[in-house]
Amino acid sequence: MILVALERSRPSSGFTQTSEPATWLLDICQEELRRHFQPVNAFWLLIFCCESRYAMETLVRICPGVVHSLCDEPDGFTLFHTKIAEGLEEVIPSLLIAARHGADLHRIGTTRSYGTPVAPALPNRDTPTSLALRRSWTFVLWREVLRNLDCNMVEFAAAELENSQQPLVERGWTLKTLTALLGDRITFVPYKIPRTLCWQCQREVHRVYDLDEEWWEELLAEVRSGQFLQVSRPGSSSSRCTELSDVPFYDAIETQSHANSLNEPDAKVPSPPTFLCWKCDMMRSIRTGNRNEKYVP
Repeated sequence: MILVALERSRPSSGFTQTSEPATWLLDICQEELRRHFQPVNAFWLLIFCCESRYAMETLVRICPGVVHSLCDEPDGFTLFHTKIAEGLEEVIPSLLIAARHGADLHRIGTTRSYGTPVAPALPNRDTPTSLALRRSWTFVLWREVLRNLDCNMVEFAAAELENSQQPLVERGWTLKTLTALLGDRITFVPYKIPRTLCWQCQREVHRVYDLDEEWWEELLAEVRSGQFLQVSRPGSSSSRCTELSDVPFYDAIETQSHANSLNEPDAKVPSPPTFLCWKCDMMRSIRTGNRNEKYVP
């Protein structure tokens, strides 16, 4: 019942404009939360309180261990993973609070959600940093989170590359190249990918494992090889990145813009891919009788 009430007490629910109801609810239910604290529900407490600094501070005061909760125990995503996968819009104060209360910034989480698995037989596997690197925009904001936490970037990169099983080690990153990317040596203009909406209910569909930014992947490949380190200068931006960051995400959108500029209203252009959110896809699978189909959050 507390989870249901908290879900409706956050501003994004549309039922309230402030976080005061959530903070009030946590205060009056704190004894019940302490007595019946369950890891399986704790993650959703984090998610529902994340929109408010005051609600998050209240939650970690009542249940300090909540910051270690995972989605889909025992190897699921942390709060950091989840917010990155959903596409950070800004530096969320609640992420800083969770980190300062001991949440692991380097934990490897696995998921079969947020797009098609890179290896179909296995779940996707990432740390918050390796996940943030899948998008230029989320990486910049995640790096800002680390700077707000006063992280020593050399030490942070070393922890991120601690052993050969770490995702960024497997992708070819070294202490030198990752430190350069996390610091100020590599400069670029990030591109904010347009939101993907469910065609049925217009809920946002998060596809962090699909639809890669090719220019960004090329830039990261240059950084990993060390070539870009001699090209970029502090305080300057790669002209290539500046130019390509203005290119629309979908080729179809770019094609449509070109057709419009040529005054060809009937030009046939491919449409951007359409997706269902996890709720609509689940309802579809129930209606069709195939409940084993994978849904996309």
